[in-house]
Amino acid sequence: MPTVPCAIWQTPAEQMEKAGDHDVLDSPRAGGKYWISGTAIGEVGTFNNHAKRLLTSWLCEQRRGGEDIPKIQTNALDLLKSRRPLTVGVRLTSTLLFLGNAIQSLGDLISYGDSSPNDLRFLAETESQDIAAIVLGLNSQNEINAVKK
Repeated sequence: MPTVPCAIWQTPAEQMEKAGDHDVLDSPRAGGKYWISGTAIGEVGTFNNHAKRLLTSWLCEQRRGGEDIPKIQTNALDLLKSRRPLTVGVRLTSTLLFLGNAIQSLGDLISYGDSSPNDLRFLAETESQDIAAIVLGLNSQNEINAVKK
């Protein structure tokens, strides 16, 4: 599958499907697969980082709710107008859930900060702009050697 820019973040994504009026992309930075209409692609291009994070967390919520490939259409974009950023507690919970899924057994180390697809999924799941923001919340885990930089 060809690698193309993510319609939301402009980071590398796999193009799963291309049709006249929509694309299906698999973007680590957007948390996984999503369907986006041609009209929405134009709208998303004008979004600031805050709006992109809100859209990304909405995509992640849709996937957790059972929607394998959430659809971004004009109505989904209107949803963002009423969305608020995730609370610190929800972001920390998301961080711990992500780490819990990444750790195979207690004592395993997690590397971060290399802009890998895993890092990008981490940013998506925690509604974060960059790894440094997450690291601040992980200092206590750093002290017990659960996380390695």
